[in-house]
Amino acid sequence: MFSHTQKSLDIATKLGTPSPIDEVLRNALKEKIKTPDAAKEYKPQELWDYQPNGAKNTFISKALGVRFTVDSTWNWNISKYNKRTAVVVLSPKAELNDKDVPIDYTIMLMIHVADGIEDIKQYANRFVGKYPDKIATNRFDSLQPSEAYEIINKEMYTHIGGGHFNFVALERPKPTYPGLQLEAAQNFPFKDQDSTNETLEVYQVKSSFHRFDENIQYVLILDTCEDIYPQSLKALDAFLKSLVIE
Repeated sequence: MFSHTQKSLDIATKLGTPSPIDEVLRNALKEKIKTPDAAKEYKPQELWDYQPNGAKNTFISKALGVRFTVDSTWNWNISKYNKRTAVVVLSPKAELNDKDVPIDYTIMLMIHVADGIEDIKQYANRFVGKYPDKIATNRFDSLQPSEAYEIINKEMYTHIGGGHFNFVALERPKPTYPGLQLEAAQNFPFKDQDSTNETLEVYQVKSSFHRFDENIQYVLILDTCEDIYPQSLKALDAFLKSLVIE
């Protein structure tokens, strides 16, 4: 809850003279929050918090400004952060076409820390520039994207109806309180709740990376085929409902 604590301290300071405990908390935050270096390389576990919860799995990266939840039946792969980029590939359960053939598809989220050379339109053009017949779509309006398209490519996946893709690209600056939209309240495990023993439990706050200082560019791609396109869209919409990009 680093971001909520920081915002609360700022509000308290505006309302009056900071108390000694406020300064203690500010110093503690400075000690525990680390700012990642965009030029360095990081392992997934350094930037991501994985929270399995029964039928759902939640993934949070304050450094990359993103949070999402997926069904536990989905396979997933998160790359290391390298060359200013990290990639998340999600593989929902295979869907059956009208011939009862199981077909795999993926949802990919590419996260790129901007280098100031390419704006989001130029970055998106790397992926969709070769498709002159792409169709603008409003499916991703909730994300306030810069670019959003539906792309049909009959030359791909010809044995399963041809390729059918959704593409969205957006860019976000560092917010005033990075991580505020990503944090959630946590329950601490209390021992002997029915006991009269009032033992004080102390919990160590772990250090963690704050958000990258630079703008972050996001590209989301649904990679599927015509045979299972409606089913793929249902999975994409479920993913979008959980997706938070701040």
